Amino acid sequence: MATQNTIKIILEQARQEFIFSAYQCVIESPKATLSLAGGVTTYWASNKPVDQTTLFDLASLTKPLCTVSILARLFERGIFTLEQELGEVAPEWKKSAYGSLRLKELLNHSAGLKDWYPLYQSSSWKRRY
Repeated sequence: MATQNTIKIILEQARQEFIFSAYQCVIESPKATLSLAGGVTTYWASNKPVDQTTLFDLASLTKPLCTVSILARLFERGIFTLEQELGEVAPEWKKSAYGSLRLKELLNHSAGLKDWYPLYQSSSWKRRY
């Protein structure tokens, strides 16, 4: 398993090669939690340093880079099937309007969800952050 230092070296090297301007990495295991952050919010003059509290709008990159990678591993292990409803695998969503959506519908964008919502305009979001 890679050490915290190894992971930080890899992330910093990628950042210095302009693959991305910043990173936040959180890895949890039963024995430890690793949290790394570095870089700047943008390559332009208005940049700010990134730390563990920096908020990002991950937008469309979240699905292919994070969610699908994790779900693929869980699917391989037989943790869920694509025919299952969201509420079956995530009980906290069971009674919501989304609880009956099938995982395959969520993953192939056929669930009928709104494609974008301006969360930054929400007054509750502004109060919290």
